[in-house]
Amino acid sequence: MPFPAKRDELTDACMKNPKVGDCFTEIFAFWVFVLKVTPNFITIIEASAPAELPKDGKVTTMTREAFIERFSYGNIEGYWITISKRGQNVDGWLEYHESKREYDSEGKGI
Repeated sequence: MPFPAKRDELTDACMKNPKVGDCFTEIFAFWVFVLKVTPNFITIIEASAPAELPKDGKVTTMTREAFIERFSYGNIEGYWITISKRGQNVDGWLEYHESKREYDSEGKGI
């Protein structure tokens, strides 16, 4: 089996069962790092080059289904991002963004 097919299989497996520290990329100009995984939700940070992470990233929490849908081609099988690395150290990245978050007068994040 050629390498690209193996990479596609690995990407599919990682999309369906992401782990904290998974790093996905799109031609090394866009990155997605998994920051937190719960039974129902996945929190990611994404950024486009040039970027300094975690500072320049956008943090989003979504359902597992939304995570797969967000990065799927939609009209054909597969994803427009591929797994680049597993086990990336993302310690403190989510906390960094939570410390920078602003709140309205009712205590809701804005």
